[in-house]
Order: sequence, then C-alpha cells, then structure tokens
Amino acid sequence: MKKALYSFLLIALAFHNSSCEYKQTVDYIIHNVKLFDGTDVYENVNVIIDDGRIIDIASETRRYDAVELLEAKGFTIIPPLIDSHVHIGSLSQLKESLLAGVFVDIDLHSSPGSAKSFKAHRDSLHHSALLSSGPALTVEGGHGTQFGYPVSTVNKKREPLAFVEDRVKEGADVIKIIREPMLPTLSFETINALIKASHHFDKLAIGHISTASDAAKLSELSIDGLSHVWFDRRITDKEERLLQEKRPFVIPTLLVTRELLKFGEKKGWANHYLPFQDVQKEVNRLHKAGILLLAGTDAPNFGLKLGSSLIEEIILMVSSGLSETEALKTATINPIKVFSLDRNLLPLRGHRANFIIIEGDPTEDITTLHKIKEVWVMGSRTEK
Repeated sequence: MKKALYSFLLIALAFHNSSCEYKQTVDYIIHNVKLFDGTDVYENVNVIIDDGRIIDIASETRRYDAVELLEAKGFTIIPPLIDSHVHIGSLSQLKESLLAGVFVDIDLHSSPGSAKSFKAHRDSLHHSALLSSGPALTVEGGHGTQFGYPVSTVNKKREPLAFVEDRVKEGADVIKIIREPMLPTLSFETINALIKASHHFDKLAIGHISTASDAAKLSELSIDGLSHVWFDRRITDKEERLLQEKRPFVIPTLLVTRELLKFGEKKGWANHYLPFQDVQKEVNRLHKAGILLLAGTDAPNFGLKLGSSLIEEIILMVSSGLSETEALKTATINPIKVFSLDRNLLPLRGHRANFIIIEGDPTEDITTLHKIKEVWVMGSRTEK
C-alpha cells in the first residue's frame, strides 16, 4: 500500500512540474513554416524570434509564449537574395532592390566615387548593402568607357599594379577586369599582371568575358571569377577540363544575355552566335562540371530593374537545368561564400532575423519567388 501511494505521489509530482514548466516570452513565433536555410530544407518548423534574433528553430513551441504568433502553413522562409552583378547609379535603386528581397548588390562597374557614397547606407534598414569594384579596368575606347562618365583607363605609362592600387585606395571590394574583343581590349599579358596585382592586395579578380576562348584563357591565368557566360560557341572538352581544374566561379547573367541576343536578332547579327537555349545548355554544363554559379542580372542594362530582375534570373537558372534549391543557392549561400559576406544573411539559430517569407514553396516551384509576403531586415518586419 505504501509503495503504491509513493508511486502515485511521484506521478502527481511529475505532472505538476510539467504543467508548471517555465515558458519564455518571445516577440514572434513563425509557426509551421517550411525553411530553406541556404543549404538544407526543413518541413513544418517553428522559427522563434526575440529581440530581432532567431533564438530557436524547433519542431514544437511548448517552451515559448509569443507576443505575436504568425501562422505560416503554406509559406516558406528563404535567405535574403544577393545579386552578384549590377551597376548602381542612384540610391533609389538600392531601396528598390531591398523591397524585392535583395539584401546585397555587387556593383561591377560604376562611376568614380558613386559607390563610395552609396556604401554609407550599407547598414540601413531601407537599402540593400553594396559591394563594388568601382570603375572596371579597361583600355581607352574599350568596354566600360561608353557610359558617359570618365573612367581612368589602363595604359603603358604605369605598371598594372598601380592601376589596381588606385582602385583599392578608392575602396574597391573586388577588381573588375575587362576582356571584350568586340572593342579595343586588354592584352592577356596585361590581364595576367592585373590578376596578380589584385591577389597582391587580397582582392578577388573578376573578368568580363563574352567568348569561350577568353573564358578559358582567363581561367588559365587564375582569374577568380567570370562575369557573363560566353555565347559565341560551345566550349570544348579541353576547355571544360581547364575550368574544372582552375574552378573560377561564373556569373552567367542569363537574363541580359537573352536580351542581347534578342537585340541581335533585330539588328541581323544574332545568327553568328549561339541560340539562347544553347547558352543555357552551357550553363547546365558548367553546373554539372562542378563550377560554382552565382546569380547576377547586370541590371539596369536593357531596362532591367534591380531586385525583381534577380527573381527572373533565378528562374532562368532552373530552366537551364538546375534544381530549385540549386538555383536558390546561386543567389544565397554561393555568393556568401565567394564574397565572404556576413553569415547573418542565413536564417540560422542565433543569427539576426534576415529572411524573406514566400507564399508557396520555391524549393518545389521556383516561380513562387514572385509571391513575397514579408521581408525581415535585422529583425525589422516589412509586409509586402
């Protein structure tokens, strides 16, 4: 009898303790949401947010009381997007970009001094953060000199190291190097020296290319990344092996390439180049070869809008053969790795609440990226 009574008391005590379990009051619980954290996908989780930070990602919520419970069944949280190739001309573009869920823009050629002034808003809750190359390294009359603002060009009067040093002193985050044979362009000898100078200053060297042979040659010279995918011909097996060996990242800029080829059709010269579907096959070939791809739009060229155009670029990645999650990585974890960006841009436990809530599931249907419900910036919530 005493033993039975003792057992009963233990059970009663356990029940009392569980019913009186301490609950932490938090600002938000995003309940029953799908989560893509940049690497993995999680079904039906609860994202717990307090004081602007993700304090937990849990399968249940009994430890928490929320000031506001957000029911999110049928919605997906994804990391903020990153556009790895833009050209910034005004602060309003950075505001437009953030509203579309793009938290970082990588400017790969802009007027002298403009990027520096825009970078002052890098920690703003109302503008995307900006990284910039400043003016690209090109020659007199070369690509990059046609946009109506002065660009100091590379010449033989000074050593290549001096031109890179100029950009570094101007605050360049990366170095952009132009190889464009349709106009006067840098020699491979000079490009080689510019790449070495970039690495001397611990800067990534990113090469503008438009031909398969230039992509291969710049890779051979140990360029860190290539901006644009070639569209003159298919790469050879030998060139593919070279890219696999050297492993430059590639920013295909599919959207602007498609627009360029459409323009070529109107002007009568597009038949000298690959059809756009074959350009997409080249991107798929790179992906299968293990080359890291980054999504970039080259906006505002051809009237492309910063922010919203990146969604179309990601969709084109999928139609080029990437899975939805692999395409999302081209605008999230891949550029974070390449540009050593703040990992708080990933929705992980302990990180600041930086993410996008999508109505639908872009890990299964990439077109749902158009259905942005909310944008969270440093814990600040904005409904679309």
